[in-house]
Amino acid sequence: MTLSDATGLVSASINLDGAFGAILVGTFLGLILYGTALHQSYRYWRMNPTESCAIRLIVITLIVLETIHAIMTMHTCYYYLVTHYAQPQILDQIVWSLDLLFFIASLIAFTSQLFFAKRVSLIGTPYLLVTAVVWLVEVTLASATGADVVLTSALLSVLYRDPTSRCESWYKKVVVYFINTGLLILLFDLVGLILAATLPSGSLGVWMAVNIITSRLYTNTLLSVLNTRQIFMNRTVDVFHTSTIGLSQNVFARADRMAAVERWNVPQTAPLTVAAAPFSAAFPRSAQVPVQPGPTAIDIKVTKDIEADESDVTSVGSTLVLADRWTRRANRR
Repeated sequence: MTLSDATGLVSASINLDGAFGAILVGTFLGLILYGTALHQSYRYWRMNPTESCAIRLIVITLIVLETIHAIMTMHTCYYYLVTHYAQPQILDQIVWSLDLLFFIASLIAFTSQLFFAKRVSLIGTPYLLVTAVVWLVEVTLASATGADVVLTSALLSVLYRDPTSRCESWYKKVVVYFINTGLLILLFDLVGLILAATLPSGSLGVWMAVNIITSRLYTNTLLSVLNTRQIFMNRTVDVFHTSTIGLSQNVFARADRMAAVERWNVPQTAPLTVAAAPFSAAFPRSAQVPVQPGPTAIDIKVTKDIEADESDVTSVGSTLVLADRWTRRANRR
């Protein structure tokens, strides 16, 4: 049997375009998204020098896993298409890097979903049940797609009820609704399920290519959420008066929750408020210290530039100081 005959027999069972050609294209696109993730991670570290340890650990873990995943995809392509070129009998064998590829992809999905589950749990008390459902799906069914459906639906439902998000520009809407909620990941998950169920066994490389891209989207989506916190989460804090009991029991807890909401970029249906007790109710009169008024602001408008020597500048500065002192005395009276 000649080499062309052997190649024909293997090609009859394995579609090279639908198998290794698709994996090669998926590797190329995955490397592009890997570079995007590296750029986003660099931007994240520059913008957030005082980030919490939990989020930093998630980001570091994802970047390490993405690097390993990218190396595995390149090794798979090199093994079949370069090292064993013109050896069609090798095409029926599975290299170790291809086996490890699915395990690394599962770890990437699980680590990313830890972050999104935390986001959903911070929306409110009822959403703690949603988080419990996510972990139930992960543990019992081992389905990343099922967990993505639950998490994305919860985030979209909150954003739909947020009146401020409807006034955003189209670019911000795409980022908030399509990327930061994980909707793009969910679409690729559904495409992968459809391809796995409909494609013949010889063309499953197309499904693998979609799986490679989906793994990259998990990290890019998480970093997009972190890098857009200062853009979309600058909400106005309303301070209103309440009793001293409300201050002692609620104000510090609410402040901590507001910090967590902003840190994890959690969407809210309404702006969060912090209850603050009146100063006289929170502290006894003996502990109150009168606050002296600050210096009066002087609005100076320059209408003409003139040349002056050093003595003139000194006299003008002294005049302004005397005017400020006179204004303070008038305010005290």
